[in-house]
Amino acid sequence: MTARSSDPARGRGATTQLDLLVVWEPFVILVEAKAGQFRSDGRLGKTQWLKTDLERTVGSGTSQLARALAYINSTNRPRFRETKTGRTRSLDMRQVCRTFPLLVTQQELALAARVGDVRDLRLLIGTPEPVTLTAANLDTITRFCAGPEVFLHYLERRLAVQLGPHELLADEMNLFGAYLDNRLRLFDTLATAAGGLPVSIAWTALSERFDTESMHRLAGSPAGEPIRLRLPPGLEALLADLRTTGDAGSRRIAFELLDLTDPEMLTLAAALYRLRTDGTPEPGMLRRIVMEEGGLLVHVMGAVHGTLAEMKEVLSPRTIDEQRRRGARAALGFGVDLGTPGQPVVAAVWSGEPQGTGEKVDGPGTEPALVRPVMGWQPPGRNEPCWCGSGRKHKRCCLGRLRSSRS
Repeated sequence: MTARSSDPARGRGATTQLDLLVVWEPFVILVEAKAGQFRSDGRLGKTQWLKTDLERTVGSGTSQLARALAYINSTNRPRFRETKTGRTRSLDMRQVCRTFPLLVTQQELALAARVGDVRDLRLLIGTPEPVTLTAANLDTITRFCAGPEVFLHYLERRLAVQLGPHELLADEMNLFGAYLDNRLRLFDTLATAAGGLPVSIAWTALSERFDTESMHRLAGSPAGEPIRLRLPPGLEALLADLRTTGDAGSRRIAFELLDLTDPEMLTLAAALYRLRTDGTPEPGMLRRIVMEEGGLLVHVMGAVHGTLAEMKEVLSPRTIDEQRRRGARAALGFGVDLGTPGQPVVAAVWSGEPQGTGEKVDGPGTEPALVRPVMGWQPPGRNEPCWCGSGRKHKRCCLGRLRSSRS
């Protein structure tokens, strides 16, 4: 692809080359591929030769990605043109929440572990550091990602490790094996245990599963354990529901779900389990469960067919309302169809910013709310207890926000 941009370094109206543009709204991947090899003398200790080879691959690819990033960040409507066919594609950057630069090489560089050494050679100075993968590792990694959101989250966590203060000794497949086991959250745990100081860690045996799978696939040797991302029960199906909706907002929620801590994920899994195992509510009724963990509010609602439309309408305002009352840093809400086999998710909401002043109001805690009737239900009077369970009068709790949302 060729992106037309105003590049001051090259002159006004200059163009910058980009090998591949991948759009999975609201995410964008900028890909640059380099086929350069590294000479033996550079590998054996001739630093200048090694630096020259790195400049031809890592340095050149990083500079091209930096120019592409500068272009798309300079306008709300970047436009790309395919060189051979002349087809064009424009992006609405107001709808893009993440842009990932990715450099693909033929040579294993292990930059996540040795990026400091590359900086010492005066490379990657003043430019964004992309994730660097070999073509072979990229093929293996994408085969074991259940969906695009898993691959994108790996890039996110992979870059965080690369840019972090910790020392890592691992090749790419060991790093990906660690992601499948703990989503690379182990660094956070070790840093906390070390009082925030940088830590050093080596991963050496987490890639054996991929070797076993390759031997089984190519040579017919005994199969190993299935290779997949480790998640609490029920969350893999939840990600599949969000992935297949085709909605950009659902994809964003799936990405944010993968970024939760382990306790937060377990809280979400427990809420969904309780929602689905407490029996099917009567027609015209909603079941609601609210839980909180580490500043994350989890709000799940369930209904049968007759109340799905009502649930979609009330899920977002009720989730935001609960987040405001409890002063939670983020809120995650799901609406589940309890009247269909498989119980798919039909509505979802994510709020990553604290609502209102963050003033915490006494409420029912983490106990599940009572089943609330929707169709034909009359709200409480002004001086009656509020329906949200706060114990306050309706006029001093939810009545004002209810009127505001209706207007």
